[in-house]
Amino acid sequence: MVGSTALKASFVNRSDLKSLRQELEYLRAELQDDICARLEVVTGRQIAAGAKVDLAEWRALSSKGSGQELEALFKDLERVEAALLRMADGSYGTCPECGEEIELNRLRGDPAALFCIACVGQLQRKVAQS
Repeated sequence: MVGSTALKASFVNRSDLKSLRQELEYLRAELQDDICARLEVVTGRQIAAGAKVDLAEWRALSSKGSGQELEALFKDLERVEAALLRMADGSYGTCPECGEEIELNRLRGDPAALFCIACVGQLQRKVAQS
């Protein structure tokens, strides 16, 4: 519900939010289709186009040797689903690390982005140091 989502940044307006939601929904559909196609190959079972994704069930099906590519698709789908949930609860576009708004250009480049650029850099440095 775009109308009920709290807009925290002046540069993320309703039109931007609608566009980002459409991009996320498109990405979700593309990822689901890619996962279906790969699971059909792995399992030998036909999966109906547009089938509702149950990630736990699909991951179990893919355990027969899905490889890194399928696991990467699952992770991407989880990121997209999480972004859509943040849109629904009004926290989309706010960095959970610092509480600042994520820049619109970052969200346009990666609509599932969770952190702002500054915090991504800090988190990457922490990981590199450990």
